[in-house]
Amino acid sequence: MRENREKLNVDIVMHRYHSAARLGKNKGTVIAFNNMAVVISGALFQPLIGKTLQLFHPASAAQVIYDASALKKSLIVIILCYLIGTVIASLFIKETYR
Repeated sequence: MRENREKLNVDIVMHRYHSAARLGKNKGTVIAFNNMAVVISGALFQPLIGKTLQLFHPASAAQVIYDASALKKSLIVIILCYLIGTVIASLFIKETYR
């Protein structure tokens, strides 16, 4: 389910490039970038969330059961990355009207 949400968010950011792909331009590049972004986000988020989960969980290293509050605090990383991506996309991707 997480991969589907990540793919949806990447698709929203890549909308400008998808519209160019409908015209036959850069179609392979768009699909490749989309797939690469999904895989890289999964590879980056897993260790990042794991480290923040260990940071917010005050238990000993032997205990591997995390409480819900530590998990919620750790998953804020995803929301922050989406917000940063939205700001970057809104600043650097300009819509061109033809």
